[in-house]
Amino acid sequence: MIYQTISFKKESTPPTEEHTELAIKNALKVPSAERFHMRIWFPHRAGLMDKWWDWHRGQTHHNMGDGIVNCKHLALWCMVPESQEVHRQAEGSIDTPLPDERFAEWDLLEKPKNDPDSDSRMMFQGLLTEYYSFMYMQAYEYARTLVQLGYHVGFSNCVGTNPKKFNKAFAGHFNNMPVIPLLAIYAGTKGEVIQHTKNRSLVDELDVSGEMVGMKNIPVPMHSHMGDNKAFVNVPYWTPTSNGLEPLTEDQAKALGVEKRNISTMSERE
Repeated sequence: MIYQTISFKKESTPPTEEHTELAIKNALKVPSAERFHMRIWFPHRAGLMDKWWDWHRGQTHHNMGDGIVNCKHLALWCMVPESQEVHRQAEGSIDTPLPDERFAEWDLLEKPKNDPDSDSRMMFQGLLTEYYSFMYMQAYEYARTLVQLGYHVGFSNCVGTNPKKFNKAFAGHFNNMPVIPLLAIYAGTKGEVIQHTKNRSLVDELDVSGEMVGMKNIPVPMHSHMGDNKAFVNVPYWTPTSNGLEPLTEDQAKALGVEKRNISTMSERE
């Protein structure tokens, strides 16, 4: 089972290059409608993990502990404009790249709120069906591969909340092209804190023989605001041991620095 790791121990080490390449290739084998624009960026290969976590902790509302900085491996799924050569090669084909101005003039992650028949709304729907859904599947396959190889992993969807700030910080590593960050997967050998509600354990006893199958939602308490634009997420926390997951008390989780920072970015985009 894939768990959401939000903090790592100091002795944690990143996936080997051999394992990383296997995860990349498994991810890229996921079926996809189109292959334009989709990229996986590895800041650790550019020696940027300290800068990455400074940005991630300072600009997103991802729930994490202080030990997140001990994670030295990250893969970011993002979209970038294609070169003019790629545009020329695609002429006359059924699939063509997006116009460059879509990246420069419109946030491709922002759902349009106006006319339901507008070009921008149709564009957003096309992105969901032709790009984003497949990128999420790639990321899941990447994480699944690393978990099977024995690593602890975590997902961050919050990286897409501040695309402009992301570009200000990292555009130089994309030849100063506008980048649309979507989802990050991070991994290491020694997880320290895992955020896990155990709702999925109910699946084992679930009757799945009917025409329509689903699970009832289990209520989660509201976040506890801590001041200074921070909050504590009231879900169960665990630490991995040789005997499985051991529960952490709220005080123990807080002592490990677990908190959601920059909570205003949950509703604001920059």
